[in-house]
Amino acid sequence: MERLLDELVEMFTNERLDSILLKDDEFLKLEDEIQETVVSFDELNLDNEQKLVIDRMVSAYNASSACCSMLSYRQGIFDCIQLLKEIKIL
Repeated sequence: MERLLDELVEMFTNERLDSILLKDDEFLKLEDEIQETVVSFDELNLDNEQKLVIDRMVSAYNASSACCSMLSYRQGIFDCIQLLKEIKIL
């Protein structure tokens, strides 16, 4: 059951989530904000060591956020399965 759930999460997050996000106005607005921040970052003219520290920090935040999203999505599927079992659909 765990393996099937992991495969469903992988399939849905990789295949379906992108198409959903690209239609979401709030997500698209956040993407625009990211691009504006990238321009501001480039204008700081930091040296390579400073950029590397910031890159590592941002990468760690992104990895943490991705993990949290995956676990939340996985838990949502698990909760849905449990609900369907309780109401005797599964």
